[in-house]
Amino acid sequence: MVSARKDKANVLLIEGRGVRAIVALNIETGGRGAVTSVLRSNFNIVNQQGYTINSIDHGDIPSWKPTRGEQLLNSSTRCLMSRKTRCRLSTMSSRRQRIAPMCPPTLPEIIAPAITPGHTVIVMIQNGLNIEKSVFERFPRNMVLSGVSMIGSHERQVGIISHVDPDILYLGAFHNPNFENDKDEVAAAHEFIKIYGAGGKTNAQFSSDGLVRPAMKEVFEVASKCGYQLPEDIIDTMINLDPMDLYLEPSMLCDFRNGNLMEVEYLVGEPLREAKKVGVSTPNLTVIYEIFKAIQWRMKEGKGIVTIPPKRVD
Repeated sequence: MVSARKDKANVLLIEGRGVRAIVALNIETGGRGAVTSVLRSNFNIVNQQGYTINSIDHGDIPSWKPTRGEQLLNSSTRCLMSRKTRCRLSTMSSRRQRIAPMCPPTLPEIIAPAITPGHTVIVMIQNGLNIEKSVFERFPRNMVLSGVSMIGSHERQVGIISHVDPDILYLGAFHNPNFENDKDEVAAAHEFIKIYGAGGKTNAQFSSDGLVRPAMKEVFEVASKCGYQLPEDIIDTMINLDPMDLYLEPSMLCDFRNGNLMEVEYLVGEPLREAKKVGVSTPNLTVIYEIFKAIQWRMKEGKGIVTIPPKRVD
């Protein structure tokens, strides 16, 4: 593997298969990051021959290698963590970890040798709810970023990457409860976007509101189509209406925590039905509605309002 430049951000990438190989390629292409890929089953092929990449964004690239490859985390990876050069650590859990996150070794255990407390920024380009909690528990002084990757890429054979759908990365910051505010976390997210998108081959965007704001925008559009002209700034006004540190609970959350049925239909179902009448697409609101319906069904079952049939015995 080629040697890293001192002026580049050090990036340690856990695993290097389909999506992760393109992540490494994007970072290296931009010239702002030097990637060390921690590889598993494809280590020997990549270390000896490099990747063979067929990419819709980058074209056909034979024998491509990141700056460095490691088969396991060891003392040599620790040397990458210089306090003069802030490290960006992109973590991709294996299939086993996604299915059973508590099975050892856990993700925090895997990356622990490479983490400098209060210095290393951990980037989780990974789907899932509460994936950051175990990381914050293990590394309470570090920033953790959240990445949602919209990409079609897979390893057809060992070391051969087929990238067929353009790379779009939405990045935000998980708020570390040990920090007073999110100013530095947001800044870290913007810095990683610069590193990731510097090559001009991918669309990396910062997103602070992945679901709430889009859903509110849908309600705004439904109201407009129904003849109700709301102020253009009403979404920002409502989001910022109550200080976050007051922890004010909306009525549905109060009902849920008190074990009462929630006003799902009036608050979410009715706007959806109005949207259908006037022909407004509401994908985000629909997801919220279906989640609430599932929660409501569980509460009804617990109260004996609905019953499920017993398991069939053949």
